[in-house]
Amino acid sequence: MRQCWYFMPHGITVDHQGNIWLTDVAMHQVFKIPPGQTVPKMTLGQKFQHGEDTNLFCKPTDVAVLMSGEFFVSDGYCNSRVLKFSKDGTFLMSFGKRNVQFGAGGLLYAVNGPAFDGPIDTTVQGFTSDINTGDLLEM
Repeated sequence: MRQCWYFMPHGITVDHQGNIWLTDVAMHQVFKIPPGQTVPKMTLGQKFQHGEDTNLFCKPTDVAVLMSGEFFVSDGYCNSRVLKFSKDGTFLMSFGKRNVQFGAGGLLYAVNGPAFDGPIDTTVQGFTSDINTGDLLEM
């Protein structure tokens, strides 16, 4: 019988090194699985424990990995935030909390927050989605 490591997998990302990143919304965890492996090399969050601390998630939805190895975790169902981590999983920063705000360099952060009507006099540098309306918003 094959052992199952996950309970309710949600988001799957493959980074530039072939690692598979998996979020599990029931376990409130994020897993990094090396190429050709089935056992996670890195696990973030506490199994079946949700929360707002920087070491806890509440239904994490997806992961985005930079070429540097730093990565972002969207934690939008309950916490309405995005967390940034170093390549070894050390927490670096968090942004969000049901609001829309402009950050350094004209970046806009909107995490399951209020509707966004569009950028005004700012450079478009990415996308975000609104789970409530189903919209994909260019930023």
